[in-house]
Amino acid sequence: MSQNNSSQNVESMQERLKTIGKADFFHVLAEVPELCNPFMDIAVDLWNFRDDRTREIIVLRLASSFGSSYELQHHLTIARQVGLSMYEIEAIIQGKMLENFKEHENCLLTAIDQIINKESVDKESFFKYYNKEELQYLVAFAGFYSWLNYYTTALDLKVGQKTW
Repeated sequence: MSQNNSSQNVESMQERLKTIGKADFFHVLAEVPELCNPFMDIAVDLWNFRDDRTREIIVLRLASSFGSSYELQHHLTIARQVGLSMYEIEAIIQGKMLENFKEHENCLLTAIDQIINKESVDKESFFKYYNKEELQYLVAFAGFYSWLNYYTTALDLKVGQKTW
């Protein structure tokens, strides 16, 4: 890679990092822009999936299932900010379901559990509330947060750490 392309990549990456918010691990991953850019694109797409509550339900269930202390620590605060109660957060991270009147969210939690357990998703139940595109997003969430757990664990990253 030429010196000019390298410096352009660094400048471009610095601009992108300003938009990513508190996702500290990207500052470490940015040392390898060729890896960071595609993962940042995926993260932004996942962040904008449906609504904030749905996103946090997904992330909390995945993070707790993967044993990702980094993501749990980061998303517990976000979950409270988007309106999840402590009761709901505890149920999600303990692998339980929510109240019966939240059937669509329980369906989502069941699908996440099936993905984590390497089972086929019960599409008949899932499609009562969600569509094919949303199922693909759910699988992408699982893949992304699985990767993120490997990454943050292997490098022993902590929330707030932007270098290693």
